[in-house]
Formats: sequence, structure tokens, C-alpha cells
Amino acid sequence: MFQDNQSFLTWKIPPSEKRRQINKGTFLIGPSIIGLAIIVLITDSNLHVITFIDVIWAFCGMSLGFILLLIINRFLPYPEKSYFMNDYGITVTKGNRKKRYAWDDFECFYTYSERYEPKKGLAQSNIEEVRYNIFETGKIIEGEIFYLLKRHGNMFSRLYKTIVVVHSQNSNTKSVNKFLSDHLQRKKMKATIDMGLVFYEFK
Repeated sequence: MFQDNQSFLTWKIPPSEKRRQINKGTFLIGPSIIGLAIIVLITDSNLHVITFIDVIWAFCGMSLGFILLLIINRFLPYPEKSYFMNDYGITVTKGNRKKRYAWDDFECFYTYSERYEPKKGLAQSNIEEVRYNIFETGKIIEGEIFYLLKRHGNMFSRLYKTIVVVHSQNSNTKSVNKFLSDHLQRKKMKATIDMGLVFYEFK
């Protein structure tokens, strides 16, 4: 469910949609993850000499893991997530928990997938390329993840970061990005943003 007009933006991610996303992601991304793991297994010079049997065992083990994921996914009680944004702020609901934030509560926001974008002018390894393709496929299935960085409330809050996590849908990622950009400063996502002491809300 997704509604968009000039003054507000709202959408929901029900449990059934979450299960569908995980199932689809497992079938589309699973083979890439298995391939990435095998590449690491073969190319890591710190490991012992890898035989064909080792590769077969790794393939079977990871395949079994994905099958178990599909089975477990049918029974996990995912909470419904909903979002409402207007000119005054954003309200996030996850299950029975609900919280409203004013835009002034945040310093800026980040687009999580930017963390894995290829660096311009640099040759990418096979591992980096596969990892980037995995996240691009994930965006098509689930949408984007946005990190909203909260302002420091006091002197002690400078010792850690608090991030409110917003999940879009693949059908409204551009609308969510534009709405956030109209109310918050957008900064480039770097690998160090979510390192250190970080607290997440509504992840």
C-alpha cells in the first residue's frame, strides 16, 4: 500500500509482503551469494589447498541453508511496518511500537546502498562486483534502506550515533528519496557511518 501527494507520503510493509520479498530474494540472490562464497574459498591464500570435494561440500551446505531459510520464513511472525511523512516530520510504526519524529530531530540522511557502489576510476575485484550486484538486486526486490541520523541531544550523546531506519518499497523508492531530500540534508553513505557505537531504531 502506497499513497503519495504533494503534502504527505505513506506506505506499509505487511508480513505477507516481507515473506514474499525474502522468498524472491533467496531465489534471485542465493546463487550469487553461493558463488561469492566459493570465490572467497578458492582465492583466499590463508586457507589450505581447496579440492573439488571442498567446493561441493560448500555448495551443498549453503544450498541447505537457503532451503532452511525458506522453510523458517513461512512461520516467522514479522511485524507490520508503516511510515507516514509530511512537512512536519515522520511517523514510524513497527508492530505495536510507534514513534513520531520532527525533521529537526535529524542531522541528515543516508542511502544505505551507496555504501557498496563501485569507486570510480578503480578496478573492482570479482568479490566487490558480485557484492554490488547482490545489493542492486536486493533494491529491486525490497526497495531502499534509508538511515536518518539523529542530532546529538547532549554532551554524552556525542559518544554514540542513533539512526532511525526507514525501508522503502521498490515502487516508491524515488518518492521517498525525494521527500527526504526536501526536508533533510542528504550525505554520501560511507563504510564508517554505521561503525562504532551505533543504536538503531525501527531497524
